Amino acid sequence: MNLPALRFKEFNEPWIDETIGKLIHEFRLGGDYSNSETETPFPLIKMGNLDRGTIKLNKIEFIEESEVADPKDKIVFGDLFFNTRNTLDLVGKVAIWKNELPCAYYNSNLMLMKFSNNFFMNFRLNSPVAVKKLRAIATGTTSVAAIYNKDLFQIKLETPSLTEQTKIANFLTAVDEKITQLTQKHDLLNQYKNGVMQQIFSQELRFKDDDGQDFPEWQESCIGEVASFIKDGTHGTHQDTVDGEYLLLSAKNIKDGGIYYDESDRKISKLEFQSIYKNYKLHDGDVLLSVVGTIGRVAIYSSEFKNVAFQRSVAFFRFNNQNSQFIAQLFTAKQFQNDLITNQVVSAQAGIYLGDLSKIKVKLPCLTEQTKIANLLTTIDEKITATKTQAQAVKQYKHGLLQQMFV
Repeated sequence: MNLPALRFKEFNEPWIDETIGKLIHEFRLGGDYSNSETETPFPLIKMGNLDRGTIKLNKIEFIEESEVADPKDKIVFGDLFFNTRNTLDLVGKVAIWKNELPCAYYNSNLMLMKFSNNFFMNFRLNSPVAVKKLRAIATGTTSVAAIYNKDLFQIKLETPSLTEQTKIANFLTAVDEKITQLTQKHDLLNQYKNGVMQQIFSQELRFKDDDGQDFPEWQESCIGEVASFIKDGTHGTHQDTVDGEYLLLSAKNIKDGGIYYDESDRKISKLEFQSIYKNYKLHDGDVLLSVVGTIGRVAIYSSEFKNVAFQRSVAFFRFNNQNSQFIAQLFTAKQFQNDLITNQVVSAQAGIYLGDLSKIKVKLPCLTEQTKIANLLTTIDEKITATKTQAQAVKQYKHGLLQQMFV
């Protein structure tokens, strides 16, 4: 009999190896409802709303009012759901309902499951060892797969006494609550920043100089009039190399205000790298903007990325008499992002030409006010990043707990 590596010290009884079929008390599929995004009094929870352990509400559909919702399909606090059909990678997701909405129903791709302690089983079925077992019994293609009850109920899981289940569930629920608090704080900080940016770039909020006097009025210019350098990445074909020291990145590597890459990204030789930068160099403070595919991602270049080159999906801007941090914030502002959408050309991939970029008009304050604005928004960004890092650390801590507390 295997025992978990991490266990509360007051428990020493062996865990019982039992099938899900014997552990489960009740199960049923939801109704087969017609649904749409048109809001009705009957929100419908579907397979896309299940994450591993939690319910997502980023996209909600509703039972059409012409349908009659079965009272048996109404969800109550603590209901545990199993995703019976999905893609091969996602089928078998398990999540518990914690009254995310005042009222909701579930459909026929979800199976309601009742155990002695649903909260414990939510964590148990989302532990790495259980997820591996569930994936092993999924049948179907990559895009359409299912887990059938006859296979699900034969899976064996080692479970402790009900008292120990409750202790484990309460502890891990407290960890989840910490993750939720940090996630909500992160969302609120983002909302706060968006509100501040709207006030700043509409000039509802203005700064004073160090003597308490008003700064000069903002001046409108085209990007091309104030930028001393506008260019995009390489349009050429470059040979990849397995062990190259140089990287060839694209728009996907620009995210969350930074430049991110890993071992899976393209590597090129020194010769290829030098050929790309034959006629120009990137400087500290150059502003990067994704201009093909996902348009509008922004980052600032620094010399720590000296071994990095970019494909044509990334454009570079240099402003000799402007604050780069301010320009980067300006590029992420709603008005500028809307201008990018207006000027994009849609073919196989959405894109925007440098000539059209250079014609976009922006309003710029004096350099001193730019610096004050950049400092304020950068401070908020640092708080957002710190909160996100904290949330990721707690999630990683929870992942480690799930590995050690279950066998």
